[in-house]
Amino acid sequence: MPHTLEKASLMKFNHDFYVGYSPERVNPGNSAHSIENICKITSGSTPATAEFVDRLYNSVLEAGTCPVSSIKVAEAAKILENTQRDVNIALMNEAAILFDALGIDTHEVIEAASTKWNFAHYTPGLVGGHCIGIDPYYLINKARECGIDPIVMKAARQRNEGMATHIVSRIRRAMKSKNIPVKDARILLAGFSFKADCNDTRNTKIYDIYNELSDFTASIDIFDPNVDQASVLKSHAIKICTEWHEISGKKYDAVIFCVAHSAFSKYDIKSLMAHPCATFDIMGILNRPEVDDRL
Repeated sequence: MPHTLEKASLMKFNHDFYVGYSPERVNPGNSAHSIENICKITSGSTPATAEFVDRLYNSVLEAGTCPVSSIKVAEAAKILENTQRDVNIALMNEAAILFDALGIDTHEVIEAASTKWNFAHYTPGLVGGHCIGIDPYYLINKARECGIDPIVMKAARQRNEGMATHIVSRIRRAMKSKNIPVKDARILLAGFSFKADCNDTRNTKIYDIYNELSDFTASIDIFDPNVDQASVLKSHAIKICTEWHEISGKKYDAVIFCVAHSAFSKYDIKSLMAHPCATFDIMGILNRPEVDDRL
């Protein structure tokens, strides 16, 4: 064994072993863009390795590949993809805060603006998960190492990280408008995963909303049929409801539509609303007349 370890320690990069790399591009919850029909960026530590990796992916993919000159370029492209989304969502979140102050509906504005052919259709919302909310920090850190102040990326991160607080303030406002005290209110959060139609709860910002509302009431239920109850209990120390019978028959003073799971269409969530009940739509799931307020 010592002799084997000694030999292993003498292995040289690009002499005894080589590295190929293709950054992950699968979008959780998006069935239209599966691995075989997504163009994959390919790279390698040597030209021969890069060619081998490119041939390998081309043999199984329908959408082909995009070979690049180095592993650094491949990784930078991946991080830029997610940072661009973060910045664009931050712009919509900032617009949502402004349009709320102006008394106009953000989603109506976006739909109108989208009739222009080159308008990028992004919507406001919470930015969680293991990519978009994290990857920008790699570029921010590298920029600082290079003596560059990444103003736009930092501002986008700050805006998106602060959205849970903004949303909770609007939920409280909606409750106040119906004379529903927030203190000890019965509240339902519909959805807990970080995005629609997936079971991933890593870095979910619904947890932030839950924590902020917990300052006012202990009567908060979370319903998400897409996630695993035991894993959420382990990772977030919260017992959420994953079966309809766990909440059916209850009445809530406020219902917050947090995640646009298609599975929610199977349940009569409106039957859970007390009279009066304040409703808030974070992701624009429902038409404006159906809720008291939406982001």
